[in-house]
Amino acid sequence: MANKNKLSYKNVIETLQRQKNEHPICLLNNLKYALSESTSKQWYPFVPIRIVGIIEGFCTQQYQFIIDAGASYRERLFKLLNINDMKFDAVLINRLIEGAVTFGEYASFLISCNNIQDIFNSFSVLLNTNDFESQFSDKVKNDIENVFRTRHMFCHEMVDSPNLTFDLMIQWIDSAIEFITKMSNKVLSVIYPNSPKTQTDMNIQVTIDIAAADKKLQALLNKLKKITVDIPLFPNLDFMDVFKQYRIERAKIEYLSFIDGSIYPLLVGQSILETTNELIDTLNRKYRIYLRENVQ
Repeated sequence: MANKNKLSYKNVIETLQRQKNEHPICLLNNLKYALSESTSKQWYPFVPIRIVGIIEGFCTQQYQFIIDAGASYRERLFKLLNINDMKFDAVLINRLIEGAVTFGEYASFLISCNNIQDIFNSFSVLLNTNDFESQFSDKVKNDIENVFRTRHMFCHEMVDSPNLTFDLMIQWIDSAIEFITKMSNKVLSVIYPNSPKTQTDMNIQVTIDIAAADKKLQALLNKLKKITVDIPLFPNLDFMDVFKQYRIERAKIEYLSFIDGSIYPLLVGQSILETTNELIDTLNRKYRIYLRENVQ
């Protein structure tokens, strides 16, 4: 693994912005479609390179999700990384404090995902499980291992093109889709062991979560209204109706490309929930001193 212990805020945020609307399954399906439409074999070597890039990006996102899920996961992170070796520039420290980037988003870029064994080891440590690798069939593991090996050959060994075929490329893409799907399901089952399984259940759950977040936000606004000292509050704290409309419009714009998909309502709901929790966190951070002094 390359030494990435000194990673600037700029590099982190640029990568996060690129990943924001890139769903790995969609990217792999797009690659599969492009491969099927092409009659040229000259770009076959691009396929394993692209697959590896998608897998690495997905693993980084999953690392971040796990690390930010709770203190116990952060403690396991330090079994993979030596905290004393991490290099934080001043801008990054300020952004971490401000909440512009989470610790998980930063640390996830320092965890290796250069090959399938590194990936299995990292997830096993972070999730504290010994059976992570067993989620995958031998075929999928062999295919992903061959994808990484072939990608390394093209990028680092300056070799001639091996005997790549259309059927093999499609097989690798399908295995990558299965690999990512099972990995995501495993992570979710560990982080949220009682989480809903079906699309309908998830839609219902996100609606419940939004209602709970709205209740929490309104309680916080009511508490801020009662603070009588002169603090720089919003000119008017009665903005719930406007805020609710804003977060809906933001979600629609964010997931416009998914509007015809069955997952669209869930994505919109999750975006609404995230926007609400962002505001709650911002208000708590901005006015923490006043809130702390007026605890009843």
